[in-house]
Amino acid sequence: MASDTATIRALMVGIDDYKGSNLNGCVRDVRITQKILQENLNVPTDNIRTLISPFLKPNEPEIDLKDLPTKTNVLNALQSISDASKPGDFIYIHYSGHGARTKTKFRATKGEDAWDEHICTLDEWISDVELGQRLDALAEKDLVVFVVLDSCHSGGATRNNDTTKARCLLDESSVPPTNGTPEAGSRSAGERKAIVKNTWFNTSGKYNFIAACQPHEYAHETRLADGEIGGILTYHLVESLKFYNASKNPVTYKELMSTLQADLKATQYANDQQPMHLGNDKRVVFGNKDINDAVFSLSTNVVTVDDTSVTFKDGNAARINVGDKFLIYDPFHASMGLILPGSGPVAEVRIHTAGELQCSATLLSGSLANVKAGWLARLSQRAHTATVYVDIQDHEAEILRYIRTASVEKANALAPLEWTYHPNAGETPPNYTISVNVNKDFDIRDESGQLLSRLPIVKADESGSRTLVYLLQHLSMYRAVMDLRPSTAKVPPKFDLAFTSTGIQAAGFDEDEVAKVQSAWEVKFTNTDTKELYVTILDLGPAYGIEQTFPDGDADSVMVGPGDHISTTIGITIPELLKDAAKKPGFRMEDVYKVFITDKQASFSHFTLPDLEDLRDLGSAKRKTVKASPKKAPWHVAEYIIRTPLE
Repeated sequence: MASDTATIRALMVGIDDYKGSNLNGCVRDVRITQKILQENLNVPTDNIRTLISPFLKPNEPEIDLKDLPTKTNVLNALQSISDASKPGDFIYIHYSGHGARTKTKFRATKGEDAWDEHICTLDEWISDVELGQRLDALAEKDLVVFVVLDSCHSGGATRNNDTTKARCLLDESSVPPTNGTPEAGSRSAGERKAIVKNTWFNTSGKYNFIAACQPHEYAHETRLADGEIGGILTYHLVESLKFYNASKNPVTYKELMSTLQADLKATQYANDQQPMHLGNDKRVVFGNKDINDAVFSLSTNVVTVDDTSVTFKDGNAARINVGDKFLIYDPFHASMGLILPGSGPVAEVRIHTAGELQCSATLLSGSLANVKAGWLARLSQRAHTATVYVDIQDHEAEILRYIRTASVEKANALAPLEWTYHPNAGETPPNYTISVNVNKDFDIRDESGQLLSRLPIVKADESGSRTLVYLLQHLSMYRAVMDLRPSTAKVPPKFDLAFTSTGIQAAGFDEDEVAKVQSAWEVKFTNTDTKELYVTILDLGPAYGIEQTFPDGDADSVMVGPGDHISTTIGITIPELLKDAAKKPGFRMEDVYKVFITDKQASFSHFTLPDLEDLRDLGSAKRKTVKASPKKAPWHVAEYIIRTPLE
């Protein structure tokens, strides 16, 4: 774990003693996290502002009023940190305590049916709108901000026993609510993407934010391995940071979240506490640099393990199938999902059972003795491949040699290709057929023999042969996502999905965007089911690119409660690859929107692909007599096609 920031400053807030509705592990959360900051990141004590409300022992002096976690002290501390910081500095904010949720007081900016989420300081609540404005102000000073909230977001009854408690308040009488925050504050007026998130925090996307759980879930504190009580999120966060620090390699928020999610799935809270991340997942944790994936890859993480088998946190929805093989790596030998030079796997396993959102694998070679939850697994071999028939005559032997060499040198486990150089006598046609046209360019045809015309021109030579392999891998991955279908043996969730054409001007695009947009659409998803659903929307574009349009960036799926809805506005533009074709009469193109609906939080960002605009980008990722009740499907995908021009 590395930091490229000039200075790190932190605000640490932990509240155990609320004088009622008390908690037990919040102050401990603050202390163990502060220890990480000081011992592993060398943050000076003077750069850490700590506001805590512990249970005091007899004869222990009272905490000075200025050091108590009151609303005024919290907001003043944020302002002091801002005043002392310069552009590029890193700001870490940690809150462990109660959270609450109430009907919104900000109807003008959130809507009539929205909710306000609060952190509950010692005397008053701070709403998400008010805190969000303060965090935006930090980000707008070009400060690098990372926020962790180890509290509930949705409210609800606390659950108590000897060791476990949820950090939520039942009603507004538990703690004095915030005094009237002005309703004027709409966030980030310059933002134009109508990307709706379940929290008013981070609607600007300018900082990284980790929440202990989804809006409808509980953030638990419990007795931990060392006998102390602490927050589940904070404990696993600190343990992950310790581990990654020992590796001395930078870690992105994507990698950190993948580890946290796998760790929590391995606990008793797997079904009711799923941590949530918003922000730039390619940003280095405690740093100000981004790291982009350098190769196509499919990675997952270990959830449980025994001597001969493992369970991974992903399944069919991530295109993991029975028969696929994975290599498992010690995290010391991996960074950002990439395997470090000179590193070797500790084991190879084969998938024997693949559910929609998890899978299990058996040991083929190596050892699972030391493997732990959170360890990285990388796809090494697909069970199924795309077939390519090379229809090139013997007199073009040189081109054949180039293709044979490139197909071996550029092979990719994520998109394996089975090459044949002789006509297929079987009934199943190849997925792709390659030939050379009169211009000495490669032509690519699909199973039906239809020429794929909207592709970059690739010369039939040595360099072009390498590009051809990358191009076919790209098309294979695009096709795999296009063909994704959920199981028909299970009942899909209940929802309404509407794509409604709207005026471009009325959609609120920036002036420079209006000139590019061909049509604007409001997308509205309404959960008509009885349980929470999670939503991700992908756009499979006409230039063979796949973009995640909701939620913003590469964030994990967003929760939509029963009866609730989300909406976003999208603008259809013509990709660079098709701009010349768009000038010709009769031009048509299609954007296919895949809406993934799951019953647990999931990530689909691994499906994203860049548009085929620049050949130089290929090879780099951007981007009963008695009838039983039917089993609800844990994932589902709906599809909508937008044609341009509008018909």
